[in-house]
Amino acid sequence: MKMHILSGGRLRVRKRMYLPDAPPGETLDAPVSSILLRHAQGNVLFDTGCHPDVATDPQGRWGNLTKIMTPLMQPGDNVINALEKMKKSKYKRRALLVITDAYDTSGKEIETLRAKIAEQEIQVFTCGVRSVTEELPNPTAEPLFQLVLRVLSADTGGLSMVVDLPELQTTLSVESLIAFSQIIAMELRGQYTLSYNTDQTGPLASRFVRVRTNIPQLRVRLRRDADEPIARPSK
Repeated sequence: MKMHILSGGRLRVRKRMYLPDAPPGETLDAPVSSILLRHAQGNVLFDTGCHPDVATDPQGRWGNLTKIMTPLMQPGDNVINALEKMKKSKYKRRALLVITDAYDTSGKEIETLRAKIAEQEIQVFTCGVRSVTEELPNPTAEPLFQLVLRVLSADTGGLSMVVDLPELQTTLSVESLIAFSQIIAMELRGQYTLSYNTDQTGPLASRFVRVRTNIPQLRVRLRRDADEPIARPSK
């Protein structure tokens, strides 16, 4: 089965729609997405997003609904256009979004997983939901579950974030999750990859690669081989 996240732009809405305690008048930009599940037994489209007319004539399509929601999208940001682009797509991009409490992160399975991910050329994005604060002998040490998620993402050039469960209802946490999903969507829609092949192993396989860009919005990240074991927090 394959899952495709189709972008439909964004909606500027009142924060009180999600956070009842938010100050009056404050807004947040929420992503509009559709999920396409492709399976041998059939396809499933979860949510169709906004009508295409919303991008050009929101008042005519929604009427008074525009008083509480403002569309932030281009004319092509809709599920119909996204499906057409997917059909004509030349490059096959694969990504994995992991949302987990991530407490069972011990054992050799993690290293095996890192090796398999490296072989499959899958970009991994991880989001850890922490319900219990782990007490470490060294307060400056990074919790193991957080380290595992960060390393799995860093191996593939992806991103990682951790949210404490009690903080899910705070404005900052909601905005962080929305920003995280927006970054993932933008990166999967447009990305340049520089790579090289070598028959060397170990330190001899390393190369210096310098990347320069005059576009501030671009991010440059390194994808590394999964041959370095994950170190446990110091005690």
